[in-house]
Amino acid sequence: MLPWISRNQLWWTIAFGAVPLFFPHKISLSTNLIFIGILAVPWAVRYFRKDAYRHNPTFDFLLFLFLFTHLPGFYASIDIPLSTEKFTQNLIGVGLASGLLSKERSLIDLKRLLFLVIVGCALLALLVPFVTKWEWSGKLLQIPGLAQLSSFRYRLSEDVNANIFGGLMTLMLPVAFGFRLTGAGDLFPQYRYTPRILDFSLIIIAMMFVLSQARGGILGFGIALLFMVFFLGKKFRWCIAGFLYVVLAGIVWLGPSSIINLLGGSGIVAGWDVRFELWSRALYMIQDFPFSGVGIGLYGRVANILYPFFLISPDEIMGHAHQLLLQIAVDLGIPGLTVYCAILGCVISAVPLSKAFAVNSTRFLNLGLLGGLLAMLVHGLLDCPLWSSKLAPTPWIIMAFLLALTEKKGQTALKRWEIFTWWLLISLLAIAQMGDRPLFALVIASLGASILGVSAQVSRFSLQS
Repeated sequence: MLPWISRNQLWWTIAFGAVPLFFPHKISLSTNLIFIGILAVPWAVRYFRKDAYRHNPTFDFLLFLFLFTHLPGFYASIDIPLSTEKFTQNLIGVGLASGLLSKERSLIDLKRLLFLVIVGCALLALLVPFVTKWEWSGKLLQIPGLAQLSSFRYRLSEDVNANIFGGLMTLMLPVAFGFRLTGAGDLFPQYRYTPRILDFSLIIIAMMFVLSQARGGILGFGIALLFMVFFLGKKFRWCIAGFLYVVLAGIVWLGPSSIINLLGGSGIVAGWDVRFELWSRALYMIQDFPFSGVGIGLYGRVANILYPFFLISPDEIMGHAHQLLLQIAVDLGIPGLTVYCAILGCVISAVPLSKAFAVNSTRFLNLGLLGGLLAMLVHGLLDCPLWSSKLAPTPWIIMAFLLALTEKKGQTALKRWEIFTWWLLISLLAIAQMGDRPLFALVIASLGASILGVSAQVSRFSLQS
C-alpha cells in the first residue's frame, strides 16, 4: 500500500485535494486540517522510503522547504482559517508537482497529461464569462454585451475577476502554442480528432486571453512570444523584426504616455499612484515581518489595520500587492521569497542550454513551457493573479512538466544540508539589509536564491555528463 501511495502521489493529490481547493468555504477548519494530513501522507512515505523514485532531489527538497516557510506565518496570522485555506492551495500545487515526478513516465504519457491540462484549461475558459465579474472601465476593448453576463453570473465563494483568469490564460497560451507546434497526432492514435481538440483548445484560450485584457498578461505574452520565436530558428527570426515594428508603430500612434497609463491599471487600481501605494504598503509589511510575513492571504486586512491607504477606500480589502515577488515576501517573509526564487532558478535551468532547444521531440514543448513561465513572471511585475487563488496550483504543474521532460537523473551536486545552509545565509543577509535598504534586500534574496537554484541544477548535470 505504501509503495503505491508513493508512486501515485499525483492521483492521490487530485482525489483528496479537489474539495479543499474548490470548496474551501464548505468545510470547517478541523476538516481542512484533516485534508492537509491526508495530502501530506505521500510526502512522509517518500521521505522515509529510501528506495523511492526521485526525479530531481534538489527540486523535491526545495518544495519541502517552501512548505516549511509557511509555518511561521501562522504565528503572525490574524485569521488562521483563511491562512490555512491558502496554505492548502499551495500544498495541493506542490503535491501535484511532486506527484508528477514521483515515478518515471514515458514521453507519450507526459504529453497526454499535458494535453489533458490544456483541454481542462480551455473548458474552464468557457466558463469564464459566467463566473467572472466583468469591469470594462479603462479597458482596451469595450464589449457591453459581454459585460451584461455579470448580471446573471454564477457567484462563486470568492469574487472572481477577469484578471485571475487572464493570469491563467497568460501562463497557458504559450504552453498550448508550443504543444500545437509539437503536434498531437501520436497521443491517441485511435482517435483522429485529437489534433482538432487541441486546435479548438488553443483558440478558446487565446480568445479568453484577449477578452480578459490583462495588461500585464499582454506584456508577458508578448515577451514570451519573442523568446519562443527567437529560438525557433533563423527562418522565424524575421518575425521578431515585424513584431517590434508593430509595437513601435503602436507606441507612436497611441503615444508613450498613453501606453504607460494603460499599464497603470483600472478599477480600484486606477493608475500608477495607486499601484505605488500598494507596493509601498507591501514593503512596510516586509520590513516589520521579515521572518514570518503577515500570514498568507492577509495583505489587505493587515494593510487596512496597520498601514491604511490614502488612495483606496478603507471599505475595500485588497487581495494582494499586485506584484508577485512582493506578495510572496508579504505572505511568507524573506525566507519564503528566497526559496521560491531558488525553485524558479532550479526549474528554468533544468534543461542545459545546449540541449534545451536542440531539434528533438521535446523542443517545442520546452519552448512553450519556458515561455509560459516567462509570461507569468513578466505579468508578475504588475500583478499576481495566480498566487493565493484557486488557480494557484497551475504554475507548479507547469514547472513539474518542464522538469519531467528533461533527462531522468536522480543525483544532485548539493546535499540537503548545503542547500539549507545557503538558503539560510541568503535569507539572513537579506533580512539584515531590510531595515535601511529594503529594495536592495529584496534583490539579494531573489537574485541570490536564483543563483543558488541555477548553480545546484547546472552542477547536477555537469557531474553526470
